[in-house]
Amino acid sequence: RINRFEQHEYGQWLNRVVQWAKPAPDDGGQTDIQPQFVHIRNVPVDYPSPWLDDEQAVDNYLKTLRAVLLEELRQGRQIQI
Repeated sequence: RINRFEQHEYGQWLNRVVQWAKPAPDDGGQTDIQPQFVHIRNVPVDYPSPWLDDEQAVDNYLKTLRAVLLEELRQGRQIQI
């Protein structure tokens, strides 16, 4: 249950808190686009090996992970760690 809460429900609550914390627009229109939260465990990293066995593999994995995380940010998502 805790795992489900951390990975799914917590992000939904974060979205609500951010929405509640934003001031209402002066003109009665819509506010900015609300951020979406995604748990890092739900961000798929396409890496060719199921393990890291040397320093180069760690460096390669981290480069891949960085690229995936940056893409999530570009799509307007915030990453919950």
